[in-house]
Amino acid sequence: MVFYQIFHPVLYGYTKLAPYLVRGILRTFGVRGLIALPFMTLTSEKIIYDTFIAMRGIDLYKEDESEQVYGDGEQVQFPQGGGSLGSWSVMPIASEEDRWIFEIFGDKPRGWKEAEAAEAEAAAASKAASSA
Repeated sequence: MVFYQIFHPVLYGYTKLAPYLVRGILRTFGVRGLIALPFMTLTSEKIIYDTFIAMRGIDLYKEDESEQVYGDGEQVQFPQGGGSLGSWSVMPIASEEDRWIFEIFGDKPRGWKEAEAAEAEAAAASKAASSA
């Protein structure tokens, strides 16, 4: 049974690595360190999430969220009210030219706003030409 744990990283982490982590924190910081552990992990998660979103060029704290949409048209917003917290990103929000594009998350390619505007103009022109 123990041999199969190396093929499942979460199970391996809980059974093999977590006891070393808890023991090290307990020896170094005592019980206070164990009490602080959940707060430190949540803080780390918030920093990583905010930095990743900033790399993608998304500003979750923007007042007008109607301009910010995912690839499928959903508005960008924090789940569960996390937007009330400040941004803890370690980098500024990337511009359109510098943002990282992850197609797996539905990010649109650079220049998609201009392409959609040109498509809408062409559609309006063809509609006007067909009705005239």
